[in-house]
Amino acid sequence: SAIQNTENSGFTEYISAIKKIIDITKVFIITGTPFHEPAGSCEVFKTLGAYVFDKNTFKVFDDFELVAIPEPRKYDYVTDSIEKTYELINNTIQNFIENLPVKTKPRIVMYHGEIKGAVFDNGMTASSPVALHKDLLLKTNADYIACGHIHYPQKVFDNCYYAGSC
Repeated sequence: SAIQNTENSGFTEYISAIKKIIDITKVFIITGTPFHEPAGSCEVFKTLGAYVFDKNTFKVFDDFELVAIPEPRKYDYVTDSIEKTYELINNTIQNFIENLPVKTKPRIVMYHGEIKGAVFDNGMTASSPVALHKDLLLKTNADYIACGHIHYPQKVFDNCYYAGSC
């Protein structure tokens, strides 16, 4: 989330720790809601060499393919009604997934958002109007799906997990 760059905020220590990780391995960051990652707040990580995804992205690396599906920001999809906005968001993600290239290497999907049926730490199941269905994620043909947004660690289905924060 947004941290002020002050002596007491821990910002410099945080950046230093991330830089140490980047010096060892690739770091991939996917954005969530504007409340968690305000626009531009992850730019500093790009300057350190991290891969930051704030839009649906397909990227091929030497030894794997990466599909990044960040949490949609409603203000990028504004229409004349919230129902149409949700429909546009869902259609955009569905079209992105259905038009992914044929898999040629191991494929990792990073997704920030809800999956229908996933469970929150309060026991409620995910049912947002923009929650993805398992069947749509299966169309990515991923070897592993790493999910964020729900802070309760869980296996959603084979090869699809929320790491959680507990």
